[in-house]
Amino acid sequence: MHLSTKLILSISLVLAAMPLAKADEGYWRANSVYVVPEADNADETIGANLALGATFYIPNSENTNQLEIEAGWAKWDTDIGTNTPGSRNDEVVFVPLLVNLRHELALTDTVRLAIGPSVGASYIKVSGSLANPTENITRQDWILTYGGGATLYFTITDSLSLSVGYRYLFNDDATFKVNGNKLELTDLNTHLFELGLRFAWPY
Repeated sequence: MHLSTKLILSISLVLAAMPLAKADEGYWRANSVYVVPEADNADETIGANLALGATFYIPNSENTNQLEIEAGWAKWDTDIGTNTPGSRNDEVVFVPLLVNLRHELALTDTVRLAIGPSVGASYIKVSGSLANPTENITRQDWILTYGGGATLYFTITDSLSLSVGYRYLFNDDATFKVNGNKLELTDLNTHLFELGLRFAWPY
């Protein structure tokens, strides 16, 4: 199935779970992210993400639903492995573009827990060098990304909250061509440990 088809179907499923209602509050969220790629030959790294979202109040409840769009960035060192003989000192740039749906639960007056899925596409760029023949390579691909996670929000003021969260992202394989040979990244799943701030304003 083509990436665009998978992406449309996945986002449609996420949006179908969102009740149709006027948003009550807008917000932006910015995080620093400790990224742990699942591949054994990839290094852990620091990244970042930024999201813009809307909050929908649930009648007769302290809980809310949230819908947001998010962009992230991370870069890590890796070894492509045996798919490209002679490859060494390789680098992966990972840029996820996601739609997130969150259900937020009020645990106390100042602590809230948000849980839910994420789906979208990620831009993957791999750069490295070949030993035989000597050549620097750079290749790009777009892949399907989906996952889920949980975030704790600690209220600082009426508008500002501290966030601490975790997400796991499943990523499709990325495939490239190098000198007529197939170069494939098959283990791009990632753990994301997030720390950041959320600023909200009423509509």
